[in-house]
Amino acid sequence: MLNLEIRSYLKVILISVLIFYPLSIFPDNLKGEEVYFIIVNSENPYKNKIDKGFRKISLIYKGNSKEWPGKLKATFISRGSNNLAEKEFYKKVLKMQDEEVQNYWKKKEKNGIYEPKSISNIRQLVNEMSNNLGAISIIAKSEIKKMPATIRVLYEF
Repeated sequence: MLNLEIRSYLKVILISVLIFYPLSIFPDNLKGEEVYFIIVNSENPYKNKIDKGFRKISLIYKGNSKEWPGKLKATFISRGSNNLAEKEFYKKVLKMQDEEVQNYWKKKEKNGIYEPKSISNIRQLVNEMSNNLGAISIIAKSEIKKMPATIRVLYEF
């Protein structure tokens, strides 16, 4: 009798593990969340841990840093404030809401510092990134099937 109860108990545990464990190993994008990339020209030598990298990217986006290490001119290419990748960038990298970003640029404009150039079309963005060694931008993973050789993913968020 006891053996039968233990076997039943073990079967329930085994079935539970087989059902729930595989769900925990799927990446977030399979759970319905989009993955976003911060991309740079493939010849840009910049490498840093993600926390320091996000700080540097934030400084470049906000116009407070104009170059990468090694005197390479940094050019942030925005996707436009209505782009989902851009909105996630505001939240996860800049730690700002849409309104805060818009207000930030209104204040900077008074000092002659303007919001980064915006390219919403993915083909135009890839062309611009390919031709500018210091370019940096953001894309959704779903926007591009295969990353061109002239572009590399700096960070994923």
